[in-house]
Amino acid sequence: MKKHVLNRGLLITAIIALVGFSSIALAGPNAPGRHMRGDGADCPRFAEGRGAGWGANLSDTQIAQLDKLRSDFHAATADLRGELRQKELALKAELAKKTPDSAAAMALQKEISALSADLDARRLAHRLEVHQIAPEAGWGAGRGPGAHHGKGGRGPCWN
Repeated sequence: MKKHVLNRGLLITAIIALVGFSSIALAGPNAPGRHMRGDGADCPRFAEGRGAGWGANLSDTQIAQLDKLRSDFHAATADLRGELRQKELALKAELAKKTPDSAAAMALQKEISALSADLDARRLAHRLEVHQIAPEAGWGAGRGPGAHHGKGGRGPCWN
């Protein structure tokens, strides 16, 4: 009798798992909750069309200029973003200690704030440069042009 109950339980569990994983697989990239992929129906960053990543109908020249500007900005701030991430991880590690050193934590937070302010200033300068090339270009729902180029600020495309 125990073996019969165990087999029935395993069978039911297997069926539930099969149905669950099948529904995920069949949902595809455009399913609700999978906004970062697909045709961009709900996200201007991934929409189709001329300059769609910038949320505007842009010329080939504007698209090329903006793409170069974006890649230059990304490259120019890579070290800064890396240093900021290291400081954030160091602060997280300090705070995870059983008895964190409050002076060290405060010093790390001060450095993080300074690095964040520097990155924010550079991001604003970049945004103003983009506006010079294409005033009609948008920034999507997040902060910064495109996926994962800015911190925070989430909208329907980023859920």
